[in-house]
Amino acid sequence: MKQLMSIPLFCMTVCGWADMYDDCRAIARAEVVSDPAFRIDRSGGDRGQDSFFYNATARLANRNSLLLTIYKRPDERGAGAVWNGIIPNLQTDQPNVAFSGLPLGAAVRQNVGIRGGCSIHAIDGLFVVKAHVSYSGSRPPEGGNSDDKIMCEGVARRSLARCRGLQAQPAQNINVNGTEVGSVTGPRGDRLVDLVRYCEALGLELTTNQRLGTASFTQGGEQVIIPLAALKIKDGPRWIETTDISLIKSGKWYVSYAGLEATR
Repeated sequence: MKQLMSIPLFCMTVCGWADMYDDCRAIARAEVVSDPAFRIDRSGGDRGQDSFFYNATARLANRNSLLLTIYKRPDERGAGAVWNGIIPNLQTDQPNVAFSGLPLGAAVRQNVGIRGGCSIHAIDGLFVVKAHVSYSGSRPPEGGNSDDKIMCEGVARRSLARCRGLQAQPAQNINVNGTEVGSVTGPRGDRLVDLVRYCEALGLELTTNQRLGTASFTQGGEQVIIPLAALKIKDGPRWIETTDISLIKSGKWYVSYAGLEATR
C-alpha cells in the first residue's frame, strides 16, 4: 500500500519540476527577444529531477548577441554552489549593484569588457541568472555601450523576477485605503501586493521603466524607487529592506507590502 501511495507523490514532484523547466524555458526565450532588434538564434538546456539550466541566445545582424542562462537548483545551497562557480571568473569594479547602481537579487556582479561586451550575474533563492551581451564585429566604446547595459540589466531583472514569481502563492486581497488589492505570498513568506493596484488605491502616479525593470512614484515629497527583483526599496535617501524580491507573476509586478507601507 505504501508503495502504491508513493507513486502519485513522486509523479506530482517530477511533473512540478517539469512544469517549472518549461516555464523557465519560455521565460528565457521571451526575454532574449524582449528587445525588438534581436531574433532568437538558438536555445537548449538540460534538466534532472529537481535541477536544470536553460540557455537562450539572440542575435542582431551578426554584430552582437545576447545570451541568457537560467539555473535552478533544489535548494539555496545548490544555487550557491552554482554562484560560487561563476564568480571567480567574473571581475567587477562595482560588486553588489547592477549597471544602474541599483541592487538586484540577493547578490549581483556586473562587468564591462568580457569578450568586448557586458555581463550581469544575479542570484536569489533557487535561481541564478546570467545575461551577457557580446560583440562579433565593432567594439563598444570604452566603458561599454549604455544602451546595451540597460538591456542586459533589464533582461536579468525580469528573468529573475519571473522565475521567482513561479514560486509565489496566491493570497487574500489586502484592503488599501478602502480598495481591495491583490496579493501573493513570496517564496520566503513575505506578503507582496499588486504594485499598480496599490498605487491606484493611494492615488499615486506610478512610472515604470519596463526596459530597465524599475518603477517609481513620489510620496510625501520623496521619490520612491522600486528595482524589480531586488530585496530593497529606495525611499528618498534611505533604503528599506524586504524579505522577498519584487517579482512578476501572471504579468503583474508584486512588491513587499511591508516595504511599501514603510515609505508612507
